[in-house]
Amino acid sequence: IIDKLQPKWGGSWEELRAYISNLYEHDPRGQFKFLRGYFDELRAKELYWEEKYEEALIHNERALQTGETTGRYYWKASILIAQSRKAEALDAVNKAIQLDPDWHFN
Repeated sequence: IIDKLQPKWGGSWEELRAYISNLYEHDPRGQFKFLRGYFDELRAKELYWEEKYEEALIHNERALQTGETTGRYYWKASILIAQSRKAEALDAVNKAIQLDPDWHFN
């Protein structure tokens, strides 16, 4: 369902954010805890492909604030490399490796 709410599948960012917020707010057992930051993670990726790197970094940082994941750090590195901020990108890659040395970026 979440994938279908993304704009590329006919939904909108507003629909996606509302759906995720609703799930998260009505989750007393914490089953959907992993969704915190998911909207910002997806939005960061979309903005990256649109070459809107400053906005992408803002969304990526929001996603990281809700939970550090290897993928989020690799995306942060990609955004920073696109901005020619190589030292910061290297820091992000190192954090990703610390979280999961065997993770493969796709």
